[in-house]
Amino acid sequence: MQKELTYILGAGASYQSIPVVKTFNRRLLKFIQYLREKVNAKSRDDKRRFNQAVITMNSLMQEFSAHQSFDTYFKKLFHFGDQKRINLGKRLLNLYFLWEHSKVSLNYDFDNSKDDFLKQSLFDKRYDALIAGLLKPIAEKSQPLCNVNFISWNYDINLINSIKNFFYPNLTYKNFINKIKKNQFLLEIDNVFRIINVNGSFYSSELDESSDLTNINIDQIIESKILSGYHNDFEMDEDADRIKFAWELNDKDEESLGSNLSSVIKKSENIVIIGYTFPLYNRFIDFGYLKQEDLINRNIVIQDPQSEVLKQNLIDIYKMNDAKIRVMAVSNCDSFYVPSSIFGISDFQSEFNVSYI
Repeated sequence: MQKELTYILGAGASYQSIPVVKTFNRRLLKFIQYLREKVNAKSRDDKRRFNQAVITMNSLMQEFSAHQSFDTYFKKLFHFGDQKRINLGKRLLNLYFLWEHSKVSLNYDFDNSKDDFLKQSLFDKRYDALIAGLLKPIAEKSQPLCNVNFISWNYDINLINSIKNFFYPNLTYKNFINKIKKNQFLLEIDNVFRIINVNGSFYSSELDESSDLTNINIDQIIESKILSGYHNDFEMDEDADRIKFAWELNDKDEESLGSNLSSVIKKSENIVIIGYTFPLYNRFIDFGYLKQEDLINRNIVIQDPQSEVLKQNLIDIYKMNDAKIRVMAVSNCDSFYVPSSIFGISDFQSEFNVSYI
């Protein structure tokens, strides 16, 4: 089998279904609008709980708006040692991500401006297309063209949902995750598909017994959580605590994560970076596995509307100035980039005749 292919995924890799930093707060307003509309159809006690949820969520949105991103807000709380507000903030984010994965989130109009978010589908369809294209054309079998690794900084479950669709569609989400989970960071299928969730991810235990998220009444789950006071609790919640930030890792976790990341990078002939901007908060982790000495004779492709800028950032910040490290920028993001070499075409120059799936 050929050397491995690794994808590094940032928020831009899910932009068709999950907003990026620039449009996040405006999208959060849509969620608050959804909560307000729920207030109108409730009993007095239920209205009170939903009104409180609206007030609490609106307060969090104002905090986010006062910072460059919600990461900045949470890092500030981290340095203050304000664990209660971190817990509450993660609970509210968990409710929001639940909503983004529900069908009701598709019903909200957008303002048709460059600063607004257009949700094109419940799950970003490019993920399914990518997984389908990476598999050999063998009937009744899911076997990839080469070993494939995903390093994901995202909180959404677009990737995990698409991989499940092709490998274990009939398993419940709980059984699927239990089957492929190797440690707190690593998910692995048959030693050929690996997912490293650097930041953890959104999840809700109410999804455990389902095999298909599109058939779940997530709207009802959100309502049940709010009526039980989920949005007004400062205690640690197991589901919400799956949302992690890079700076929350202890030394042991950081060592374990670093070992997983370095291992897949060293085995990879091709590294495709999609929608990832090398943010400052993640840099102490990125420095650990994006090392010049490990990237000699590797092909690196950056796919993003601002790919040329990000390419230069990668070269400058991570000192990728060795002539044997080949870096290419791709700005077309309609489909995920797939290197031609996994189909047996080895000349990197041929990649300029780009291969998309």
